[in-house]
Amino acid sequence: MKFSHSTIIPMPAHEYVIERETAAFRSLYSQSMHLGPNIEVVDQKMDGSTLMMHWRCFPEAEHVIPGPLRHFIGGIELIHQEQWWYDLDKIAEPPYLLRFRQIPPLVGGNADITGTVTIEALSPTSCRQTIHCEANIPPIFHVPGTGSIAAKGVKDQIGQIYRDLPAVVEKWLAMRKSLQDSENYAALWEGDDALKHLSESVLRNIRHPPKDLVAAIVNSPAGSGISTIRRRINAG
Repeated sequence: MKFSHSTIIPMPAHEYVIERETAAFRSLYSQSMHLGPNIEVVDQKMDGSTLMMHWRCFPEAEHVIPGPLRHFIGGIELIHQEQWWYDLDKIAEPPYLLRFRQIPPLVGGNADITGTVTIEALSPTSCRQTIHCEANIPPIFHVPGTGSIAAKGVKDQIGQIYRDLPAVVEKWLAMRKSLQDSENYAALWEGDDALKHLSESVLRNIRHPPKDLVAAIVNSPAGSGISTIRRRINAG
């Protein structure tokens, strides 16, 4: 099953592509989308000029499992996993192209749910996020017809996420403004390891970033990877 969804994000593309990967944003996203209290980063590593991020969460069944499949749950702990690939050569400037693979609850690693997400600039204050996805899911527990039900469930869930995402970003902007007003903007980035892997060329394009934020990122242990990414980009 192939499908696409698109939504308008009320945030500049070059800021959104970075901030969507902060621990603070992921926590807000997870709670807002009923995926659990937070998103856990399982692994993140560089392969050449590509960053791979693997995260998981523990969602609520009624929000991720189609009704006809819920009797298969029993006492199973629901785990939703995603892998994302950031090709640094493709996130130096918008449009940003990201690749992903999903492993939803119940379906296991035999499912093939892959696609791309594009984030393109629309205006100084907005961008468009578009997903192109293909979901091929084998029968669950060898029960005929369950794979197609699960694939439709993935399509419907992603569609709902894209409808709700602009409101989540509005909440994020309100949270960010509150911290900016209290001169505690850098708190949004504390304890975040993912940021160090994002392209410095993206960060450099942010208009007038707070100086203390940039200094905190570059000088902290979490920011030590930026120089490595800078060398990779400059080598290209």
